[in-house]
Amino acid sequence: ISINIWGEDQMPVSTQKEIEVDKLDYKDATLEDATGKLTWNLQVPPSTEKKLNLKYAVKYPKDYHFLLE
Repeated sequence: ISINIWGEDQMPVSTQKEIEVDKLDYKDATLEDATGKLTWNLQVPPSTEKKLNLKYAVKYPKDYHFLLE
């Protein structure tokens, strides 16, 4: 019997045009563009392992200093 697993995470969202977030990998997830919220809803068979990838790149001017949370 498979089990249903649900998970959430979040991509960074920029509010400044000088800072860009490139969403590189979020396979099998649903993305809400406005909030960056990612949702996974997976069926996982018994005795298996499922790894979820979340990759992004942040581009910004070199003179910028900011905190990415």
